[in-house]
Amino acid sequence: AGAAALALTATTALPAVAGPLTPNRARYAALGDSFAAGVGSSTAEAYPARLAGRLNKVTCAAASGATTADVLAQARQVKPNAQQVTLTVGGNDIGFADVALTCALTQPQCGGAIAQASAKVSTMASGLGAAIAALSAKAPGATVDVTGYPMLFQPTIGTTGLTCAALPGQNPVALAAADEAVASVN
Repeated sequence: AGAAALALTATTALPAVAGPLTPNRARYAALGDSFAAGVGSSTAEAYPARLAGRLNKVTCAAASGATTADVLAQARQVKPNAQQVTLTVGGNDIGFADVALTCALTQPQCGGAIAQASAKVSTMASGLGAAIAALSAKAPGATVDVTGYPMLFQPTIGTTGLTCAALPGQNPVALAAADEAVASVN
């Protein structure tokens, strides 16, 4: 009886839906690289779809490997009446993946990889500025939220000093340096 009452309550509380959901992609667009595109998970699980509540409520133009220059092309898909744009880009401009791999696997070269990436930050920042300007011109009423990159390693200070649970055999000092580099990019 309790289950029947719960089922009845659930059905009466839900509004009737006539036909398929109407896409509402004009109001929210997500641009950028693989972090926005959801590489490694389904597009429906990518943060833009999760943020929008449903995949049909976001124009997701993001693509794996995209740079700030690529976002200029992606911006063409943003509607002029967009209210929100999320932008995750810049990591490919500076070699984010290469730094992460180098610092995780070949720590002696970590410092050099970070230095090479750091040398590219000002150019990336200029590209990011151009992308934001293009988005502001395309959808002048939109809020553009630039999202950052995750700290992949997050070493912690334990009883034996600095350690990284995710990569116990690796040098936690090099991994911490990689995370610090990401923080400076963000």
